[in-house]
Amino acid sequence: MAKNILFHIGDAKTGTSSIQQVLFGKSWSCDTVSVDYTKVVNSFSLANALLEGVKDEKMKAQIKGLRKWLRGSEADLAVVSSEQFGPLSPVALQVFLKNTLPNYADQARVVAYVRPHVSRFISSYLQRTKTGIFFDDIASYAAHKSSFTALSYAPRFMAWRAVFGDRFVLRPMVRSALRDGDVVADFLHTILNGAPFQVTEAKVANESLTVEALSAVIAVQAELKSANIAKPFRHLVGAELNSKIVERRVGPGLKMRITPQICDMISNKFREDARLLDQNFFDSSLMEQALDDAQSETVDVLPSIDLHHHFSAENIAQMQELTRALTNELALSPTNWRHSILQRKGRAQKASANEAKRVKVEEGAAPINALLDRLAERIVDR
Repeated sequence: MAKNILFHIGDAKTGTSSIQQVLFGKSWSCDTVSVDYTKVVNSFSLANALLEGVKDEKMKAQIKGLRKWLRGSEADLAVVSSEQFGPLSPVALQVFLKNTLPNYADQARVVAYVRPHVSRFISSYLQRTKTGIFFDDIASYAAHKSSFTALSYAPRFMAWRAVFGDRFVLRPMVRSALRDGDVVADFLHTILNGAPFQVTEAKVANESLTVEALSAVIAVQAELKSANIAKPFRHLVGAELNSKIVERRVGPGLKMRITPQICDMISNKFREDARLLDQNFFDSSLMEQALDDAQSETVDVLPSIDLHHHFSAENIAQMQELTRALTNELALSPTNWRHSILQRKGRAQKASANEAKRVKVEEGAAPINALLDRLAERIVDR
């Protein structure tokens, strides 16, 4: 049985996917501390079940699987990771541990990362636009009160500290403060309590889109929404296009930036929040300094997300044709495509041992994957 359990709870936009991929892929080693990772990359099903407070058969299956995995492990530490644990009440997690895993209730550890307020605001905008939730520019995004809800960090993380005490560790997603300037190295250093380790292979996951690429993805998402393609499929299209574009990208491109006025608004709203984080979790004014430093990254004129500003008429016509074909495929049979992605990312159980079923899933996914590849190529080769 694993000696202890650790929950990695995000926060969003703090390198969670990179951490998960290294742990799931066993792309690291440590001679003195043994660590087991869950059978899926992202334990979002367990986290969602806890978040929703369900007590149905699916929850029972999650608990059964978790107990079986822990019993079969001989590791010093078992790690469970999902950003979906972040919004969960820490009391709810503690109650869950006491009721279902009592051996770990008084020793379980929790690790989270927090991204500076301005950087998180920009990354949240990029996330919502690429996944088809928001379609306007970042100034319009700043006009919505809901755009700032997730930036009130201090109350949430102080609640975790109140429940778990020193077993809750919050790390700053600030490159200069990270171990070796890298979140994966920092996470391993933290969970191993400083024991030496080696990362054998690490890939940066979920790199941000350039403004040029974002304008194209917004156009794709607008077409999908107008065709009533469901949100879960639009979300996956955005994530897949992001990955395919980044894989093909050559050169830096334009970064999304904000104006001094938007930066001042964020700074004024969340300076006290930054101070509370610094006082309660960090040895210096990291978060408050990040608010000040953000001003140097502002621009007087926002980058345009108008597709015609970045692409030729011929290229736009080709992208529109591919988008219409993608829309038709998604309207016909998106289920196999979605399942194949979740399997590939380790977010769903492996395909059935039945070869015919496996082939059917892959064949169903192939047309959509091909269209996404062609779209990514057109976006990059503008």
